[in-house]
Amino acid sequence: MSEQTTTKRQTYPHRDDLNKAQARARRAFTKVFKEGMRFDQALMPELANLVAEATETLNRIASDAEQLEQSSARHQRALKQQEDKNRALLRKMQRQGGTAAQRATAMLAQLDVRAARHGRPADDHR
Repeated sequence: MSEQTTTKRQTYPHRDDLNKAQARARRAFTKVFKEGMRFDQALMPELANLVAEATETLNRIASDAEQLEQSSARHQRALKQQEDKNRALLRKMQRQGGTAAQRATAMLAQLDVRAARHGRPADDHR
């Protein structure tokens, strides 16, 4: 048979291992759950602890991955571009006066605090 050309989509490192580990854990949780429901209710509290621990660990890892994604240069540029658009709109609201101006001033101050937290200069164009 001739060489097959498969176009497997590129994935992140160790994805297959992660999928296998997740499937293994889910199967094990399901087996223990069935065993506990049918024959040994004493297994249920320990199963609940294991599932809670797995959930906590996965949520922590997901948070770390989200922070890593947010630190990318492309993401930072897109965020800065959107922030600039928001600032322009809020400055326009300030010029119009009234309660919208007060709200716009407060929102601009929040953007300044956020910028300072991320090491960027505050907006000077008010």
